[in-house]
Amino acid sequence: MKRNHIIAAVAVVAVVVVAVLAWSMMPSSTEKTVKFTTVAPRLQADGIAQGSTCAFPDMMAWEPYCSQAIMSGNAHVLYWSNEIWPDHPCCVIIASNSFAQNNPDVVKAFLKANSLANQWIAEAMADPSSDNYTLLLDMGAKFSNVNDDTVASALNHTKFTDQLSSSFRNGMKNFTNEFIALGQTSEQKVKDAGYSSVDDFINKYLDESYLDAIDSVEPTSVMTDVRVGYLAGDLHQFARLVASNATVGGGTSLFNKYGINDIAANAGGFSAGPAEMDAFASNTVDIGYLGSPPAILKHLNNNIPVKVVAAANTEGSALVVSNDIHSFEDLNGKTVGDPGLGTIQHLLLQAMAEKNGFKTAAA
Repeated sequence: MKRNHIIAAVAVVAVVVVAVLAWSMMPSSTEKTVKFTTVAPRLQADGIAQGSTCAFPDMMAWEPYCSQAIMSGNAHVLYWSNEIWPDHPCCVIIASNSFAQNNPDVVKAFLKANSLANQWIAEAMADPSSDNYTLLLDMGAKFSNVNDDTVASALNHTKFTDQLSSSFRNGMKNFTNEFIALGQTSEQKVKDAGYSSVDDFINKYLDESYLDAIDSVEPTSVMTDVRVGYLAGDLHQFARLVASNATVGGGTSLFNKYGINDIAANAGGFSAGPAEMDAFASNTVDIGYLGSPPAILKHLNNNIPVKVVAAANTEGSALVVSNDIHSFEDLNGKTVGDPGLGTIQHLLLQAMAEKNGFKTAAA
């Protein structure tokens, strides 16, 4: 009888232990999670504008698709990216190592035209009553397939710059360290790519020697074909549109004026930065505009031989949500569309989640 009591007691204890272990392994009821899934910003903005047909009415995207969704009346901004990280790096201009090495003067000429385009944009935006401002909106609307008001809104939330300033460099360094912390790259990958440290990587990968020399660049009639990469509909890369426009240059585009015959490396543009980096790997792009995170990750993880030769812009992204979402808390358990892993929008979504005490998880 005593033996039976002992067996019964052991069985009860075992049941209790199993129950406690099972309970401890269950997700906490207080754990807050926002899910993410990859959606092309253009398609998601179109879906939000259509209303109830949108599968994912909340998105983290770049301009002009944030403004497009907002102006449809079906969504609003929960956070602009500069509210999370003021003046954060966004897009960069990168060049193939082999192209830059073999054509240093062409890279300088490209950056000269790009710099003049940025100046033209700033002057046009400073005078909304000017013909140049009207032309600016028209170029953006046709490129991104949105209306003029959407372009105007997008431009007001984007800062154009070509300078690899100390702030921009620190931002790129922070990106790299964050990717290491998230396990998306590693210190060993940094070393495998030929750098002694993250600081060494930033110092060498961001090469401003071409940009520093553009003051000496003069117009030329000698033309060089340059296969230019860019993202579809992305107004962060507006300088490329301006430098390609003959009206801006007084009958000859700024690119052509400085000997650049710009050829689209991918008709219609690339869907996102990682795809453009893959094109660099296959040697089908010479110079390109894309987000800084994929420029970092693909270079380190896949040993793609490119370098950053200039900045393109800072800021210009947002977390746009449906009108029934009033705080980040309301996103608990919901799915946000973003352009995918390795993009600045995904990194910003993770930063926003962390700031609000949330975890992120793939949908």
